Amino acid sequence: MVRDVVLWYVMALNRKKVLFIVTKSGLGGASRSVRELAEAFLGTMDVAVAAGGDGELFAVLHHKGIKTISIPSLKRNLSFIKEVKTFFYFLHLLKTERPDIVHLHSPKAGGLGALAARVVGIKKIIYTAHGWAFFEDRPWYQKIVIRLFSYITVLLCTKTIAVSKKDANAFANWPFTKNKIIHIPNGVALPSPALPRTEAREALNLPEDAFIVGTIAELHKNKGLSHLIEAAEKVSGATFMVIGEGEERKRLMLAIAAHHLEDRFILMGYIPDAHTFIRAFDVFVLPSVKEGLPYVLLEAGAAEVPVVATNIGGIPDLIENEKTGLLVPSKNVTALAEALGRLQSDASLRISLASALKQKIEREFSLDLMVQETITVYQKLIPIQ
Repeated sequence: MVRDVVLWYVMALNRKKVLFIVTKSGLGGASRSVRELAEAFLGTMDVAVAAGGDGELFAVLHHKGIKTISIPSLKRNLSFIKEVKTFFYFLHLLKTERPDIVHLHSPKAGGLGALAARVVGIKKIIYTAHGWAFFEDRPWYQKIVIRLFSYITVLLCTKTIAVSKKDANAFANWPFTKNKIIHIPNGVALPSPALPRTEAREALNLPEDAFIVGTIAELHKNKGLSHLIEAAEKVSGATFMVIGEGEERKRLMLAIAAHHLEDRFILMGYIPDAHTFIRAFDVFVLPSVKEGLPYVLLEAGAAEVPVVATNIGGIPDLIENEKTGLLVPSKNVTALAEALGRLQSDASLRISLASALKQKIEREFSLDLMVQETITVYQKLIPIQ
């Protein structure tokens, strides 16, 4: 269906060109969105993807025959010299590629890319905000500066797509932002490609009778995994598993040892296509302190795995407390432990919450719907001749 919808519109555009730019070439949320859209438009639009580094995103796109462009100076961490290099690289890139639409993802690519596009004279600029950085747990003065630069990015862009309602409303009353921001949530392909429970557990070497609380997350402070470690100490009889890698590994390992959880809290590291193992979990948990609208929750719901998550960012758009999952306050270890313990002891509640979440995703968070709504944005920028 996605392919049919794309063909209907983009063939009428006489093969217009779209250039996606994202800060990181890994397979995080922003890169995942780029991959999904690039693949959907493949063969019907001229598509190119530029990103920092040469990560797994490029490997996937190469396999699909999509043009990729590595930007060595584009990295997540701030560096004045590298930002200047990146800006001038953007100028060269946009002059060379001359896309009809520039679709930017993630803050750094968004800000520098939008400014460069304006300088070059490209007027069709879209920015997808996958969670505003000023909602992160930061000092107040950093939040003010980041919000200001985010606002400038919105002004420079023709249209900003926000993946959550909270993000869409962040600049609702600011000058000159009326009609500039639209809410389009992330979506996942259906049905879920997840392996059956028994097969997934065998692949991960997990006992069939163990109660597994699991998550798929980058080992980053925003994911709140230190709070999950504290909560695990209060949930007896459960094994905790985190699939993912990142800069916080050493600190998390020390925390696991400090709470004497070496036998019950497993950091599995990176596993390719981790979402295919999601049915190995009895409960999926996301204890984040900052999120946009995380794909992993969509994947858990599509695989019909019950969810416990924090009440932040776009998570409440998907998880309705006591209806499609259990929501707890961010950083509240006691509430998190109680919610996990409740699902551990109530199989019928796990089944009902998981079923309701799957139905909601099928109605409101499918990949088909995300692509259709993105096409509508493109159509308004480049009207059918």
